[in-house]
Amino acid sequence: MAKRIGILGSIGARLALTFVAVALGAIVLFAGLVLYASSRDVSDLTTQQQGETASAVAHAVQVAYVDAGGWKGMDLDATITLATAAGAKFSVFDTGGRMVARSVRPRQTNVVRLAKVTLNGQRVGTVRLAFSSNPAAVRDLRHALVATIAAGAGLAALLALAVSVPVARRITRPLGIL
Repeated sequence: MAKRIGILGSIGARLALTFVAVALGAIVLFAGLVLYASSRDVSDLTTQQQGETASAVAHAVQVAYVDAGGWKGMDLDATITLATAAGAKFSVFDTGGRMVARSVRPRQTNVVRLAKVTLNGQRVGTVRLAFSSNPAAVRDLRHALVATIAAGAGLAALLALAVSVPVARRITRPLGIL
């Protein structure tokens, strides 16, 4: 007497699981490529923004230098605002390498950017900006990206499962009686 096997039968179950495995493999590959490319892009953007911040801070120091007529008595409020908004601490050095001003001493930094302070085409000093190695905005962006990709991968896996079961059932229907 012929016997019907389970919902899908063992061949159907294996076929459905194979469909899901292939879909999950493609999803993992795609997610990895997206994370790699976006992480690289975020790092490039961060580097670019740090360079632009260094230039802006150097310009603010130049304006303070001109207004004060030298290094003594400079008003660094604009410089502090720019550096703080970018999550950086700064130090200003004269041409002899002596520190003439600084914000709060940085605690943990791995990224340092230097920018020249110039007046009439001549270097009068250097600004050293120390950025956190893992700024909060970059960390938040990466976490949001990973969460979005994980949610998309989960939904794609559910879709693959929902599609693979009926397809496997249809393919194995002629083999249903053993």
